[in-house]
Amino acid sequence: MVSANGFWVFQQGVLWAVDVGDSDLPPPVEPRMAARFAECGPEDGRALAQAMGRDDVQGIERQLRGARRCFAAWVGEEIASYCWLSVGEEEVGEMERTINLPAGEGYIWNCATLPRFRRQRLYTALLNFMIRRLADEAFRRVWVGANRENRPSLSAFDTAGFRPAAVMTYARLFWLSVLYVSAGSGAPDDLVDAARNLFRMAEEGQLGPFIVGWRHGASG
Repeated sequence: MVSANGFWVFQQGVLWAVDVGDSDLPPPVEPRMAARFAECGPEDGRALAQAMGRDDVQGIERQLRGARRCFAAWVGEEIASYCWLSVGEEEVGEMERTINLPAGEGYIWNCATLPRFRRQRLYTALLNFMIRRLADEAFRRVWVGANRENRPSLSAFDTAGFRPAAVMTYARLFWLSVLYVSAGSGAPDDLVDAARNLFRMAEEGQLGPFIVGWRHGASG
């Protein structure tokens, strides 16, 4: 939840991860309907814009020519489900920060399935497809996150092959911000530490599981 006037913020989420560099990848996931899984290119900009409900086709085409990538589940000639992938740097708006991914790591974000295609395991199968594709590209680790109340996404992460890494609680009052990062269910210490390092910005300090910052001008 984000306050309307910007003076305070409170947000909770769960971060999941999969080590795609492992030789033992999760088993394939089959959707409940016929679908084709593929990475989108600039030539798919119009179909992706339609799926996302956006009018700026050229803007999406520019994104697809840049560092961001998008993968989709196609049903016929229509995109039914999609997920964006970032390497390097990406904004995580709900946590009011920019993450910087180490080499060999990716962050999945902005995923959706069109309403009429839901409950067909397309999203789960798409995530699983991405894991396998990125393993072929010699990625080491892939991250994905969701709000704690987003049960369908959390179930999809689990089935696709991800595991809980960290539970994150972010709060800001005026300029003081605190991000509390605790272990996900069964997460090893090194994975939790990696999650903290990923979400801690250079200007922030760390006190155990707490990441503390001072945001000048955060309330506008």
